[in-house]
Amino acid sequence: RQALAKSYNIPALKAMQAVGLEKSKEFGEKLGLDFNKGFYESYAIGGWEPGVSTLELAGAYSAFGNEGIYNEPYAVTKIVLADDTEEKFTSEPVVAMKESTAFMVTDMLKSVMTSGTGTTANVSGLPVAGKTGTTNYTDEERQKYNISRTPVPDAWFVGYTTNYTAAIWTGGENRKDYLDKSEQKYAQRMFKALMTKVSEGKKTKDFKK
Repeated sequence: RQALAKSYNIPALKAMQAVGLEKSKEFGEKLGLDFNKGFYESYAIGGWEPGVSTLELAGAYSAFGNEGIYNEPYAVTKIVLADDTEEKFTSEPVVAMKESTAFMVTDMLKSVMTSGTGTTANVSGLPVAGKTGTTNYTDEERQKYNISRTPVPDAWFVGYTTNYTAAIWTGGENRKDYLDKSEQKYAQRMFKALMTKVSEGKKTKDFKK
């Protein structure tokens, strides 16, 4: 719980090592993540190419708030053709994990919001869980672009309630366009504003144990 709340990398790596690469890969794939270029220990903290989109990230995290059931995200629900016939699109639910697993991870991710790296994203009075994320510059990049230790190239936030999941990425078009310490909170502020708005006047149940 403490490791997730504070976003520590080494405990994530040790967890992957304890579970094993093959089981870790299978778990991620059930959540819609694509590992077609191999699977390595660096993936424990999101270090893979080409990486993950905000849509994929929201889809993956939504399974934790949906009692372990993953639904592939899609944007188009139906198409009405010229002859008025309809093509409808839905995703098939996939059991990605046990309900108990989904609850325990969610309960730990609540600590991110209340005492960890995601307190800026917390919505008062709303049962919400989430996770922050940043990428880092290499020493070579810092030297090349004359960047100090504090800035980062990308900052993420993904969070969810029992009704909605949202993932937000912030960063520049080029690697040299960095986010300073205050700018790294933008994703969290955007999430808070968005989740507050969509939850207005809507009953939000707490996560079921």
